[in-house]
Amino acid sequence: MDNELDCDQHLLFERLVKKVERALEAIYIKEGTFPNGQYYQTMRGDLLVGRIESSENSWDIPVLVIDDKAFSWDEVGKILMSNEGFLFSNGCF
Repeated sequence: MDNELDCDQHLLFERLVKKVERALEAIYIKEGTFPNGQYYQTMRGDLLVGRIESSENSWDIPVLVIDDKAFSWDEVGKILMSNEGFLFSNGCF
């Protein structure tokens, strides 16, 4: 079995590296411009992944880092509005 202590640890490490590389390559926000020139940002697919970090401007208002870019809560809220009525989860049930 792959998770046993006596399995090929080098192979497990290679699998982990590939899994991390795939996750880092994923792009979650699609950006574009409508024909009228209006700029938009929306979720690519139905998944938004990022991390919460402290803001350089305000210690009590965090920023959300998605696709290696910092977004405010308001910016992420606008991105999510195209999915109004959908459910969301932190991945834990």
